[in-house]
Amino acid sequence: ILCSVVLRDGNQALIEPILDLTHINKDVIDTKLVEVKRTCKKYLGVDISTEPIVVYPKIHYFMGGIKTDEQHRTNIKRLYAIGECSSQYHGAGRLGGNSLLGVLNGAFVVGNQSILINIVPENTKFSEVAYMKDIMDEHTNKNVEEFIRTTDEKASFIMKESMGIVRDENSLSNALKQIQELRSECEEIEYSNFYEYYTLINKLMISEAFIISALTRKESRGALYWYTKMVTPWTDNML
Repeated sequence: ILCSVVLRDGNQALIEPILDLTHINKDVIDTKLVEVKRTCKKYLGVDISTEPIVVYPKIHYFMGGIKTDEQHRTNIKRLYAIGECSSQYHGAGRLGGNSLLGVLNGAFVVGNQSILINIVPENTKFSEVAYMKDIMDEHTNKNVEEFIRTTDEKASFIMKESMGIVRDENSLSNALKQIQELRSECEEIEYSNFYEYYTLINKLMISEAFIISALTRKESRGALYWYTKMVTPWTDNML
């Protein structure tokens, strides 16, 4: 319901839902909701015992979309998918109660499977891998570290703004272009911290895949709402 109510026209929210806890006894809040109270006070400046909390659409978890067999194997050799990213148990509309099933059973199955296969080729020379990492780390400099940090922040902001609960084609298309530009900029870096650099590269690659997938699915499904600009003006009785 929240997804279809919190519609946006540009940056202007048409309705701003709130969560009101002011009717709850203060002692209960201070004992059972202490983390919620502390978080809201720190980041929103809101005292939940006396003020309502403005509710914002946010990614809670991902609906699994990766097809796997009964052993959690994908169609790519030695690549497994378990937990929330796997659609084995729940399809497109994942229920919260499936979390433990996906994590516990999936981890058990894949853990046993990984023992049966040779993940690392026998001719891999770990000394060469470690040597290459040392070489790259030696060339790490403050400018590159700052670039990685700011690029990561930019990518996070782009994904937060475009890949939330409410999505539209224009925002996603712009986000895809921005992510692709960031990937191009990263490829121009010659040296960087081995781990941080490739983590960023992977993040951008996955972000691009997510956006392309979202653009392909032009429909409201599960917890996602595909927004088409309303032709008729908003009125209260539309609820």
